[in-house]
Amino acid sequence: MNNKLKTLSKNDLITELKNLVSEERKLLSLVLDYLSEVQSRKLYLEMGYPSLFEFCVKELNYSESSAQRRISAMGLIKDIPEVKTKIESGHLNLTTLAQAAMFIGQEKRVNQKSYNINQKRELLEKLENKSKRECERELIKISPLATIPQDRERIITEEKIEVRFVITKELKEKLERVKALISHKKANPSYEELLLELAEIALKKLDKSVDKVKSVDSCKKGNKEMGIIKDEQVSNSKDRCQNALPLVEVKNSEAQQVGKESANSQNTSVAKTLSNTRHTRSSMQSNPLTINPIPNSRYIPAYIKRQVWQRDQGRCQYQSTNSAQKCNSTYFIQIDHVTPFSHGGSSTDINNLRLLCANHNRYRWE
Repeated sequence: MNNKLKTLSKNDLITELKNLVSEERKLLSLVLDYLSEVQSRKLYLEMGYPSLFEFCVKELNYSESSAQRRISAMGLIKDIPEVKTKIESGHLNLTTLAQAAMFIGQEKRVNQKSYNINQKRELLEKLENKSKRECERELIKISPLATIPQDRERIITEEKIEVRFVITKELKEKLERVKALISHKKANPSYEELLLELAEIALKKLDKSVDKVKSVDSCKKGNKEMGIIKDEQVSNSKDRCQNALPLVEVKNSEAQQVGKESANSQNTSVAKTLSNTRHTRSSMQSNPLTINPIPNSRYIPAYIKRQVWQRDQGRCQYQSTNSAQKCNSTYFIQIDHVTPFSHGGSSTDINNLRLLCANHNRYRWE
């Protein structure tokens, strides 16, 4: 405790406190200006963060809710500059602005209603000098559906997290159907068990880094994608060719001779195809990454994509040259050419390919 405060009179204490609050609001307004400039220059991307939100949380050490409130306020100030003055005067605060921004977003998502500048200004005027509860009541009057609570997370223990969200009746019915389908494995599963089962199914299908495929297996899959015939396919083709020969008795000797020559010709063709296939597969297995099915093309074969994804573990590989901060984002991941294809970079050399998030991929080429 500051001992100096004890010596202040009641009036001086209140007066100085009000002055400090006024300075705090002005400082907040200045912080929003700085954040806006960081965003316009995309400095957070240069520093290795995938978004301004991540920059605020990890670099500036704001809590997640504090970071989101400032970003929401900053967005409204861009549309309505006078909001900045109202923050400094105390007529609007960060919580109110965050509520307004969330409401506008929900209106667009739920009701397909987009707010123009004047409508945003009118909405903020209705929320001036109101508490959080009063703002909630005002927004419910405008659109009850747009005021549905947002998803929330709360850490309970080191291993448990409470997640709250609202679902539709349609989704509830689908979850009940899934419960019935997996009831042979788990009778009446909890929502945690149900979501775990669904997550495992989705990951097996979507996550390319789950299955650690050996290079030979990748080559086999690559063969199929490049149209190279497998031994089994050749064998089946041979059988189909033989079965395609006439089964009726041919009395004309000339016709019989033609049929024999045709069958021999087809069998010879199949044998050549089989020999070429084995030779191609052997060369691919010895050096799988040197094969480019479409020369001088930016096309990246699927088996190459899998290897890049597995090596980079599905994460953005952008790293800041100044701070060594690595992005590691797992959202909107894309494959990027280290040396651009237009500058001679290869699409089949795994060392010339890496994963980047969409923001860093765009930032790199801008």
